Amino acid sequence: MTKGINLDLPNETKSLPPVKSWFRLAGPGAIMLATSLGSGEIYFWPNLSASLGAWVLIVAFMAIGLQYVINTEVSRYTVATGETIIRGFDRLWSPLPWIILLCCTVPWVWPEWSTGGATALTWLIGGDAIWYGVASLFLAGFLLSIGRTLYKCLEITQIFLIGITMVGALLVFGLARAYLSAPMIITSFSGQGVIDFATTDIVTILSAIAFCGAGGTINLTQSHYVREKGFGMGIHLPPLLNTILGGAFVRTHSSSSKRLFGSSLEINSISSLKEIPGEESNRVHGFIWVPNDTNVSRWQQWWHEVRREQFYNFFVVGCVGLVLLSLIAVKLVGDAEPQSEMDLLAQEMNIIALSSGILAKIFVLIVTLVFFTSEIGVLDHVCRLTADIAHCKKIVRDNNRFWSEGAIYLYALWAMVFGGTFILLGLNINQTPQLLEMAGSLSGIAMFIYSIAIILLNKSAIREWHNRFLNQGPGFNPFKLPVWRWSALTMSCMVFGVFSVMLLMSAF
Repeated sequence: MTKGINLDLPNETKSLPPVKSWFRLAGPGAIMLATSLGSGEIYFWPNLSASLGAWVLIVAFMAIGLQYVINTEVSRYTVATGETIIRGFDRLWSPLPWIILLCCTVPWVWPEWSTGGATALTWLIGGDAIWYGVASLFLAGFLLSIGRTLYKCLEITQIFLIGITMVGALLVFGLARAYLSAPMIITSFSGQGVIDFATTDIVTILSAIAFCGAGGTINLTQSHYVREKGFGMGIHLPPLLNTILGGAFVRTHSSSSKRLFGSSLEINSISSLKEIPGEESNRVHGFIWVPNDTNVSRWQQWWHEVRREQFYNFFVVGCVGLVLLSLIAVKLVGDAEPQSEMDLLAQEMNIIALSSGILAKIFVLIVTLVFFTSEIGVLDHVCRLTADIAHCKKIVRDNNRFWSEGAIYLYALWAMVFGGTFILLGLNINQTPQLLEMAGSLSGIAMFIYSIAIILLNKSAIREWHNRFLNQGPGFNPFKLPVWRWSALTMSCMVFGVFSVMLLMSAF
């Protein structure tokens, strides 16, 4: 891998575009948030808060803060070059994308989020959770398949669902008077003041920390989302297109601020499809910008917007969601013996139902929607990374809409849907807690691997940029990180590295 550290940045130069308004840039962080709510925020941390005390949320805040740094650093390479982080990994070390492919398929092939929401739905209307899980898989596949641009459909769906979820959570939080438990975040320390790893399952702890935020390889798709949204140099590359169901799309002026809503795309019918030479390959190779005064000023503005979008839409709203769902659990079951796994959510519902049947139904709907938003995000991220890796490895065929990157995305999507259906019906595997813990522990290992890769990629990019522009511009380097960010990435390696070793030791 030492030889691969000699990174080659893109050769072709373009200028950084002017920064768009904050409103038009909102979206990538919200997608990450919607995906994260159905794992750590609704499942692991409420369980830990109810059993160990609300003070464990302090650990959760630190973990989600760490993921904020990871998400922005994943975005840095894309905003600077227009290439995804997967392409950067490919430039760093050619086998690395294949390792990422394993990391994004093995933990997520199990339909854990469909079974979680399906189980909650049975509390409300009865029936068989397996069939509800199958139905949710097909519904998620349908929603991710109908957009003309695959990102647009994802963003609209997730923002709509997360809005309903947060409003419902606030309603339950207020009416259940869960806000009275807020001081316990500071006061409810255990005798040791730390999590007792001797008595707490290491798989549960690793899963909770990995899923505090998005978790696993989901964080890597932040790179794809900021590019699809048109951040920085990403505006110069074509969006991921639904070439099978959405027709053909031809870029007319890529710098348009309305990238996903018509003015930067000319939409043709399938019957009048015209092949665009090189359009697919243009999604792989990015650009670089000369560090003159104009570009440096624009970079600083873009980097500010990347951090702001992630801070408010992912970190702040994510912490609020974490507090709402965890303190509801603490308030409702804190004085009783808290049950574990999915039973804790059923216990909360039963306690709410004693005072208000309508509020209990709202709570169940929140749980169902939270798992469903995560299901959509998980499916999208696996398919997006798979299609990107296929493109980087030249599996994609230019000018063939049935073998384009968008087509591979759809093939992977429906393979996940039918594969999940087979697991639920054919193998009769539908135990949500075990599936979530399996995904969480494997995702922690994946985060250890790509945290190291991000550090190596940044260090290599710093050196290559310096050599490329040694005698040009004011000596500015967009890949240069402040000490605290290096420290956060190093901490990510240490935390997930230690837990991964402990997990492997416990397995043998």
